Amino acid sequence: MVPGWRWSVSLLVVGLTACSDLLSPWGTEGTYRADEVNGRTVPAVIFERIGSSAFAVRVEAGELRLRGDGSFRLDLAYAEIEPTAEVRYEVATTGRWARDDRGVVLEYTDPTTGRWRSIAATSRRGTLELTLPAAGVGVSMRVLFAR
Repeated sequence: MVPGWRWSVSLLVVGLTACSDLLSPWGTEGTYRADEVNGRTVPAVIFERIGSSAFAVRVEAGELRLRGDGSFRLDLAYAEIEPTAEVRYEVATTGRWARDDRGVVLEYTDPTTGRWRSIAATSRRGTLELTLPAAGVGVSMRVLFAR
């Protein structure tokens, strides 16, 4: 009887450590901070033009909050850098989130078009990876958020 009990506990422990965030007893809800953008540690340059009209855009910080009521808030802080000036600003996005088979899906209204947008976030071991439009640059960026 004891060996069977140990086997069951071992399976439970292996199952909990092998599962994704979607199945973990702690859930996906919570606050995640931006750790990497396009594989670079935050703060990270996402756009750079050199020469006589040098210009760069850097992601300074970011936070993604997935709330228990199904809402989310995504905050990203940017710096636009020119040779003689630096402008800092933040972009906040709010909407709804839901789990799916690979992670979570964020749905929000695009403030520039008024259309609903959807972003799939891949979930792995306490992280969420999203591909987002980069503010003011016209390109996308891959952001890794971690708890």
